[in-house]
Amino acid sequence: MSEAHVKRVLGSIFSVLVLLLGIVPFLAMSTVAAQPSCAPVALVPIRGSGEGRAGSGEGAEGLKYYGSNVSNGYEGPTLAKLLTAFYDQNPSLANTPIIEVDDRYPATAVNAGVEAVVPNLQSSPVYSSSQTGVNATIAATSRFRFHDSRGCKSTKFILIGYSQGAMVARDTAMTIPSLIAGVYSVGDPWQKPNASNVTGDGRGGRGVFHTNYPRAGAARDAFYSAAYAKHSLCHAKDPVCDFAGSTWTAFNDGPHLNYFNGSEVNTEASVLARMVSGASTAPPVGTSALNVAFVVDTTGSMSPYIADARANITTISQNVLRTSPNSKFSLVEYKDYGDPFIAKTVVPLTGNAAALDSGIQSLGADGGGDYPESVFSGVVEGVRTLQGAAGTSAVVILRDAPPHDPEPWSGLSSDSLRRILLGVDPVPSAADSAARAINARTIPSEDREQGPGAPVDSAVTRVAPPVALSAPAADEAPSYPSTILYDVNAGGASSDVIGSIVDATGGRNFGIGTPGDVTTSILDAVDDAGEAPAAVLGALPTITAGKETTLSGMASVGVAPLSFEFDFENDGIVDAVNVDGFAGHVFERPGVYTVTLTVRDPRGRSSTTSMEVNVVADNENPQVPIDEVPTDPSSPTFGSSGSGDGFTFGS
Repeated sequence: MSEAHVKRVLGSIFSVLVLLLGIVPFLAMSTVAAQPSCAPVALVPIRGSGEGRAGSGEGAEGLKYYGSNVSNGYEGPTLAKLLTAFYDQNPSLANTPIIEVDDRYPATAVNAGVEAVVPNLQSSPVYSSSQTGVNATIAATSRFRFHDSRGCKSTKFILIGYSQGAMVARDTAMTIPSLIAGVYSVGDPWQKPNASNVTGDGRGGRGVFHTNYPRAGAARDAFYSAAYAKHSLCHAKDPVCDFAGSTWTAFNDGPHLNYFNGSEVNTEASVLARMVSGASTAPPVGTSALNVAFVVDTTGSMSPYIADARANITTISQNVLRTSPNSKFSLVEYKDYGDPFIAKTVVPLTGNAAALDSGIQSLGADGGGDYPESVFSGVVEGVRTLQGAAGTSAVVILRDAPPHDPEPWSGLSSDSLRRILLGVDPVPSAADSAARAINARTIPSEDREQGPGAPVDSAVTRVAPPVALSAPAADEAPSYPSTILYDVNAGGASSDVIGSIVDATGGRNFGIGTPGDVTTSILDAVDDAGEAPAAVLGALPTITAGKETTLSGMASVGVAPLSFEFDFENDGIVDAVNVDGFAGHVFERPGVYTVTLTVRDPRGRSSTTSMEVNVVADNENPQVPIDEVPTDPSSPTFGSSGSGDGFTFGS
């Protein structure tokens, strides 16, 4: 490349940078009145590099009004044109909330000289500003979700980004994907040529960031395959989204600065309205999968209670699936020593309602020893069927007799069962339980009667050592998935040690007076389990060492107020606790880290999840040298005809 040509290129890109946008103070947005019901979506406009406030100078307050919203102007003047047309054309959508991203997002103006000499993406001030913008956008949506009077946890977000704001929108969506209904971007610096849902005469162009940092650009192409709706507009020869095709000249406002002029604004407002309306029909954010093990006492006295469950099993299974289409259930029956078995799985974990129906129809009530039964063995077998399943796990017991505490044949006690359910101790292996059950069958029993009047055999010889007998310490952290216990008890709620275990796991006790109460109590238990916390953790695909990033638990669900506990290095030490659902952290060194999030509700129920995050050195993603940047053969002048010092746009 000749020196003259290099100067022309540098000059052109300097012109681009000068035109790319100028600085803005920020405030927060409010609404005229609280929403009467949960809005399906809220709009989150994110301004471009250095844009000033929209509405400044429009009256003493400098506010902007959109439908039922009043804005402090942080959407910037470019997106203000789109929002004005959107609300003017769609009065039925006037209550769609707007969430402003305040001055925690600097929207740094482009400094051409600095951007020209940065060696890598992480050193770019514009890129760093966009990453701060991701943190600020997550903070703004968190305030709406958890603390704003307008906020509803079922509301999803449509992120609307212009220029640098498009960078923010993309990375935010990749951090909290389950909360995103759509991403609308304009002049996207990360644009992939001819990608899905990219429109405009510049749709075949490659964005300037994608061009100058191809490794980071390729990593972000996963954005286009995400499930949420997407729309991206690029003008031909806009050097931000159509970098190699640009033929800018100095002092030309150019294709990057004339979005939403003329009829285009009405067309694009209609596109945004379709995105909002389409999201309005989508189901709200729901709980994660609910996995329920039904554990049934099938000794002789349970016959009328089993009959009620058998008659209503279709209603029960449909209720589980209503709570979440991804829900699954299993069926376990248990008896007592001297019976053909202690506890066994009748239906393994499945989402097939017909399988559960068939299993419950196969149950019969017979056998039993003294009045107490092998409740602990039944619960442990139920927990075993849930192992490895993603989502909330719950065991629902249907019984009419207390447990042996401890069970002489299994070694299980109330303390050891509590530890297993809380995830402090592992579930005993199936082989171990089977061996204990075989030993149990050799224990004689003369009394086969059922009921409180039956004598308790206190002379049974212990044939198995205890599994564990000590209760978990108050500060003992769980190492395994936890399980919520529900007790449907014909003997009376909380009438024995099971009641205290239920309370410890955050479940509920249901005392039933007649067989007709069985179905209602089981349905109540399933509904309650469906409201249990479900932790969801999100992070950027790539994080830079030495720079703050946001780890988000915002998509987690449960009964408010939720508490969020972050362990950034999976060392068992809680590094941050809050009720906001996100936390900032600086990973000082590159590497792959496991981050753990535990979410707790007011009843003490908890859910824990982990994810690996990739932390790279700040010299990753080097800028491509200017003589290696591809040019568009159809634009041989590729650059400015103006004079003066110019710089490569490497941000």
